[in-house]
Amino acid sequence: MSLSEADQVEFVDIEMPAKFASRFTEIAVEATAAAVRVDPKRGYGTVSYKIGDESERDYLKKAILAFTDTLPGKFGNSEGTYTITIVVKDGTDKELAKEPILTFQWKNQRVFFFVDKIVEQLQSTQWSGTLVDQLLVSDMTRRYKIGVEVYFSAARAMDFDSLKKTSKLFSEGALASFLPLPATAVGVIGAVADIVDLFYSGSRKETLIEFEEFEVTGSSQTYAVPVKFRDADERPWTLPVKITLDANQSRYMSGAFDAKKLSVAILGEKSFTVVTAKGAPVKASLIELLRSSDEYPDVRSLLDSVATHKQFDGNIQIASGALYGALGNYLSIYDARSLFWAFIKSYEPLLDPNACLAGGRKEELAQVGLIV
Repeated sequence: MSLSEADQVEFVDIEMPAKFASRFTEIAVEATAAAVRVDPKRGYGTVSYKIGDESERDYLKKAILAFTDTLPGKFGNSEGTYTITIVVKDGTDKELAKEPILTFQWKNQRVFFFVDKIVEQLQSTQWSGTLVDQLLVSDMTRRYKIGVEVYFSAARAMDFDSLKKTSKLFSEGALASFLPLPATAVGVIGAVADIVDLFYSGSRKETLIEFEEFEVTGSSQTYAVPVKFRDADERPWTLPVKITLDANQSRYMSGAFDAKKLSVAILGEKSFTVVTAKGAPVKASLIELLRSSDEYPDVRSLLDSVATHKQFDGNIQIASGALYGALGNYLSIYDARSLFWAFIKSYEPLLDPNACLAGGRKEELAQVGLIV
């Protein structure tokens, strides 16, 4: 059957789309008050997934096999590649993650190629991963749209490991697009996105779990995302997917922000992942990214000067104000002030600390317990 003919086949047994069922973690259940949303610039959001618990692994193996036997029938038993994908979007519908969790090829009325590695991994480890890692909460990212989709392609196939690696690069590139980047990195991000789009373009797409919005809150929350279906013998099955949303105030420590736990070493901490011109992910500090970007010329001049152990000969109050503002564009207020504090402490002999702290910056640092 051709892809165009398959497009006319309606789904019958698999429950599509399903609905998210709210199920909170123990922390949220024990909370005495309702979950409080995280305001913009007050923290970071992390989205992770898990499929099944350790006690469910034998059931999962059977459910996956039943799923691969059942799903093609909803596409008219069309020969090709089926890929189940978790998709995360921000408030503007920009895709932040496109995580393939299962793919198989259907040929001659049977699973021609099944990812045995996934089933094997279920016997020894968890089927889980991080979809969005510590993305700064902003007006665009205070809520995430999350859904599960199935793609069918009669023309394209990709090794599952390769698809996973490419999708991870896509996600890292999507998150890196929120950072100050050199033009070459922007081009690479676009190229990786094109590769992912090429795989999915031309595919027939159906929604397994329809998209819903979830707000980032101060307490960890877990949602059950059951993919339910019936096999040819009318037996009910469920792929027990769970999505967890977490938030933290600082990249430099767990729990509530505490200035006493800080060290000037955070200035060089490589906590951001970017994609290089060769398409490989590397870790970089925000200071390194600002030095490589043309977006903040005053900041770049200041950072270039102190990096070569020279006194800055420009207007230090303007340049340090620009640095303070740039840090605030990419970090929570706690981390932006912490990094600015670490910068002054690290290069104090080359700077005029009073000028750096002018314009109310000294008072803002003091608000979070930072004293220069």
